[in-house]
Amino acid sequence: MTPAAAPIENLDKLQQSLREAEALDDAIAYAAHVSEAVQNNGAAASSHLKALAENARVMANAPQAVADCVHFLTILHGQAPSLFDIARSAESGVPKDWLDQLSEQFEKDRRWLSRLNAMTGILVDRQGLSPAEQIVRDQREAMLTLAQSSRRGCALGAAVALAHDWDIIRIGLSDALGVVNNDNIEPPNGIWLVGGNVQVLREAGEAASLRRAVGFGAMQLASLHRQFFDLLEARHALRQS
Repeated sequence: MTPAAAPIENLDKLQQSLREAEALDDAIAYAAHVSEAVQNNGAAASSHLKALAENARVMANAPQAVADCVHFLTILHGQAPSLFDIARSAESGVPKDWLDQLSEQFEKDRRWLSRLNAMTGILVDRQGLSPAEQIVRDQREAMLTLAQSSRRGCALGAAVALAHDWDIIRIGLSDALGVVNNDNIEPPNGIWLVGGNVQVLREAGEAASLRRAVGFGAMQLASLHRQFFDLLEARHALRQS
C-alpha cells in the first residue's frame, strides 16, 4: 500500500502562505501569518481526523479506524526521543524554556498514547499493515531529520508546527475514543497553543535569514501530518470496498 498524497492544492496553499509571511516587514504579522498557515493546512485540514473527532460514532468500522490512528501515531510520535527533545539539542538560538515546556508536556502525552495503544491494539486492521507501518517509520525518520537539521531555523519551524498540530490531534483522538471504550482515557491536562509559540516566531521573524528556514521546517512537518492522515484515510476506505 502506498500513502495517499496530500492534495497538491493544499500543499501549494501552505507554501504560498509561508512565502507571503516571509515577505512581511513586521515580525508580529509574520508570526501570526505563519501560525495561521500551519493551523489551517496541517492536521486540522485532514478530513479523516475531522471525521474521527466529530462523527466516529456513526462511521463504518469506527473502532478499527480509531485503533489504526492510535497504532500509527504511536509509531510516528510514541517513541523517544521526540522532535522536541532533538531540537532542544540541535537548534541554537531557540529559547530552551520553550522547548523544555513542549518536551515535558509531550512526554506526558506519549505515556497517554502508550496506554491507548495497549487498549486498542487488538482492533488494528492487519490488512496491509506491514507496508503501512514502514511508510510511517519513514515519515518519522523524515521528521527527526528536520529536528536535526544544521540549517538554523528549520528545527524551530518544525517544532512550532508540531506544537500546533499536536493540540488538534490529541483533542480529535480524545473525542473519538468513545467508540472503543466507554471509560474514556482523557489526555493529560496541558495547553499546546500557548503564547510562547507565537513569541518564538516573532523573535525568528526579526531575522530575515531565519524566515525561509522556519517556513521550510513548518511546511514539511505540516505536510507530513497531512500525508499521515491521508494514509489512515486510505486504509479506512479499503475496509468499505
